[in-house]
Amino acid sequence: MRKKNKKDYKEVIYNDEWEIFERGVNYYNDNNFSNAISTWEIFSECCDHFDKTFIKSLIQTAKLNDIEGTSIKIRDIDNLIKILRPYSPEHFGINVSQLVASLSECKNKIQDSDNGGSINGLQGIKLAYSPPSNPDLDMEVMEICQMPDFLAGIELFNKGYYWEAHENWQELWRDQSGRGKLFTEAFVQLAEGCSFVKKGKTDTAIYLFGKVLKKFQEFKKVQCKISIPELINSTEIILEEIGSYRRNGHPVFKFTSKPVILLKRK
Repeated sequence: MRKKNKKDYKEVIYNDEWEIFERGVNYYNDNNFSNAISTWEIFSECCDHFDKTFIKSLIQTAKLNDIEGTSIKIRDIDNLIKILRPYSPEHFGINVSQLVASLSECKNKIQDSDNGGSINGLQGIKLAYSPPSNPDLDMEVMEICQMPDFLAGIELFNKGYYWEAHENWQELWRDQSGRGKLFTEAFVQLAEGCSFVKKGKTDTAIYLFGKVLKKFQEFKKVQCKISIPELINSTEIILEEIGSYRRNGHPVFKFTSKPVILLKRK
């Protein structure tokens, strides 16, 4: 990793390095703190001093989240907040301001506790993460969005031929690697989920839509011909509508309006 300062790190981190960092974030948010720590330790070896200090603060946060016998005191929280504040509001895609606010809440709990001024663990603090814009990733996704097979899948999907769109995108998915494969897989699963909705298999659809949302979150800031935030929003609406149908006792779910993938105009 080349030397950088706080302002230009987004432009110089390579795709494979982002994948290591993001893997650590996913481990952390899945409460797999030991793997998050070991993954970030590998990533930190490539960092300069400024970024290494930030990664060490995340590692320390993961260590304090180990609720099995870890007693946290006010000074532990204060030290973390002091290290993290210079990185606010965001660094490496982590919402540092939110993390500092959550740590401050833990500090207040310690002050209000009757447990000798300490608590066990960080009470389930999660990392709000949105991958920074990455020019290499933007280019990779843009190329996929311009492929004839991808565009043909969108046309099928928008006509309501979800399984056919799924088959089309799956062929494209097989030819991808790295982040491009993950991006394409989100569309495969979106089409598959919509197909299961048509078949009345909403449990399977809900499971797939959950995977879709998790994948699309990783591409929220990617610059391409498709608005990923709009896709996230429309998928969340489908999930809410399925839940509403179930709460109202309807045995079969039907789309109030067919989901559509819109391409941005040039």
